Amino acid sequence: MQTDAAPLYEEFDLGDSSAVELRCSKVGLYVIVEAYRVTAPQPSRIEVFFPEHRGFVLLDEGDMPSWLGAECFRSSHLLYQVLRGGWFDNVSPECGLLAVAGATSREWLIVTANDCVSVFSDVEPLVRDLTA
Repeated sequence: MQTDAAPLYEEFDLGDSSAVELRCSKVGLYVIVEAYRVTAPQPSRIEVFFPEHRGFVLLDEGDMPSWLGAECFRSSHLLYQVLRGGWFDNVSPECGLLAVAGATSREWLIVTANDCVSVFSDVEPLVRDLTA
């Protein structure tokens, strides 16, 4: 199946980017990413907050499934909404993995040079720059 995703937020120089913090609490999932803006000499700390989520997967980018190499992820965005061909389309329904999350959630993907975080949520994430 072909993978399709919509980029969100802005583009960064992802060369030295990393998910530096991940917190899961009753109020939601916080992912803090450190990345350089294209023209900035200092890294920015970007918070991606999911007020409601069904689950997440954090993997080294080298351990992500082959669909991460799809053309739709070739931009320098940190955040994407996966429209098709992500976890929901590549996990066998027989194993039961993501059965509940897949019933109501959308899939979001945070991409950095060192880590990738897939988040399953029916609510679009809130993004803010913590360095400003």
